[in-house]
This record gives sequence, C-alpha cells and structure tokens, in this order.
Amino acid sequence: MNVVSYCLYGAPTDPREQCDQTKTCDLYWKYAPLNIAIANRLYPGWEVRLHVDAQFSSHPEHQPIATMARSGLVTIVPVVTLSGHARMLWRLAPLFDIRVEHAVLRDLDSIISPTESRLVRLWLSGGQRIHCIRSHPFHSAPIMGGLSGFHSQTFRQQTGMSSLTEVERCLPGDRRQTDQQFLANHVLPRYGKGAVCDHRIRGCRRPNNPTLPTPTEWEARLSILDEWFPVPGDYHVVTGLQAETIMGIA
Repeated sequence: MNVVSYCLYGAPTDPREQCDQTKTCDLYWKYAPLNIAIANRLYPGWEVRLHVDAQFSSHPEHQPIATMARSGLVTIVPVVTLSGHARMLWRLAPLFDIRVEHAVLRDLDSIISPTESRLVRLWLSGGQRIHCIRSHPFHSAPIMGGLSGFHSQTFRQQTGMSSLTEVERCLPGDRRQTDQQFLANHVLPRYGKGAVCDHRIRGCRRPNNPTLPTPTEWEARLSILDEWFPVPGDYHVVTGLQAETIMGIA
C-alpha cells in the first residue's frame, strides 16, 4: 500500500493555527476537498490519509471532507500526540504503519500537479529511499516537509523510530518549520550518501547537502518539470478554480 499523507488542524478564526502573513486557516480547509479529489486521480490505487485533531468534526467546513471519507476517497485519521507546529509531523504517521510501503507528504495549501505524480513515479522506479521536490526558489531545506516521500520500512530501520511518540521526543520545542528541522536533523543524517532523489524546477537553489545529485545531474533534470503549473507570485498556490479547470474536475 502507498499513501498520500496530509494533516489538517486548527480553527479558521485562530490566527495562530497553520497561518502566516499571507495565508489564512480557511485556505487549508477550502483546498482539502480539492486536493483529495486530485490526489485520487493522480495517484490511482494509493490511499489518501488526512490526519486531524479533535476539533475536526465540529469545524463548519468539515462536512465535504466527511462525505468524501464515506465515499472511500480519503481516510480520516484522528491524532492526539504532538502539538503546536509539530502537528505538521502527523504526516509521518503512515511511515509507522507496516502495511504502507511508500508515503508522500503533502501540504493542503498547495494544489498537487500531474508533473508531481510523474516525478513520484520516477522516484519509485529508481530505488532511492527518500524523494524531494522543489517547486519554489525558497525551497532550500535539505528535505521539504510538504514535498517529500519515503520508503516506510527503510525510514523505520534508519531512524530507529516506530511511532509519532518517538518523533516527539526528538523535538526541541514548538517552532515554525519543525517538520523540516526534524527531517534535516534526525532523519537525513541516518541515511547514506545517494539516498535522496531530488527534483527541482528552474531557479531553485541547491542545498549544501552531499547526499544530493551533482549540479550537472540537477541541470539535466530541469526539463522534467516543464509542465508544472505556471503560477505567478511568491508562493506555489493556485486557486481552486484554476485547479478545477486544469484537472477537469469542475
């Protein structure tokens, strides 16, 4: 079994939850049904899992997601461990499920694309244990929290972890980008050189990481992403209408 893993938490009126200066919490809830629908189309045979908190069923916009769950399009997974920004690490939960072979971690505020799924297929065919996609010049972390993928059994073996509770013990506290810091400090160092399959679009910086491909290999891969959604602006988010039109879901 392979899994597309998301997380969703917080109230839309709470400015501290899943928000920054340019986005509101509403965005995550509004994009969730759309991303679930697209993920089912782009990843046939995969399970889409949405990890949620105790507030999920009382949220005013939860009903469309619950309907999709009843239709088998998404599995809603309640999680009680981790808090604050560390809840982004809920997306790691499928890696501790022995039924899961691979899991890709995704953000709800960004619409997944056909090119992304094609890159995932390339990763799966290559045998590397970690996948990373960089779709914006600011994506310079060693592993992107919402654009990464892992072979589950290898993840458990290399990290020595078997649950989110063990992940929590490694966290220094509640801070932004907790997921990427955890992946950079507690996951990537456990893997050998060459474990990462890294794809990027034109203009993305190359992280200072010896496990990643050489610059020549990076340049050779640029053409792979020519079909990425042409989105103007500072962040790789498209509107629901754009995505529905592109995917033919409307």
